[in-house]
Amino acid sequence: MKKKSLFLVIIFAALAVCSCNKKRTLQEVADDAILKPEMELSQSDTTEVLSLVNRYIQLQKDGKAEDAFSMIYFLDKDSIVPLPAEMKKRLYGYYSLIDFKGKEAQIDHLIFVDETDSQVRYTVELFKQKPGEAQRPTKMSFFINPVRRDGKWYLTLPDDVTDTRPGGSQIKN
Repeated sequence: MKKKSLFLVIIFAALAVCSCNKKRTLQEVADDAILKPEMELSQSDTTEVLSLVNRYIQLQKDGKAEDAFSMIYFLDKDSIVPLPAEMKKRLYGYYSLIDFKGKEAQIDHLIFVDETDSQVRYTVELFKQKPGEAQRPTKMSFFINPVRRDGKWYLTLPDDVTDTRPGGSQIKN
């Protein structure tokens, strides 16, 4: 019994010594937790993606859903292709439930990880809260996944069909 206790004390002491030698600053821990781009990026990449997303949102706000959806592509393994008819039909069905026309929208964040793992989240204010009304959500957020192919950016939507990376996206919502 004493041998087991002595063995446990030695193990805990060894762990304590090892962990003391590996103290990390708060900045080092934070740096490890932040996703860093795994690709070459320039200001023009950010500008191009934001321009595409703003155009897509504006078309939705103008009631031009068909034009907006024509901007959406599909990542088929390693190729970028126009959105297949079945997916476009599903997209129309989903977005027909939400009236974007004339609504306020803003881009919340843009995250670049790699050429197929980037994300833009935008929020649309569906209606204004009226004074005296019970508190309820007035906004809804949406995601777009920009993909870069041959130096050009395309807009795709998040789905479980095109995401073939082991473990999925590194971006956690």
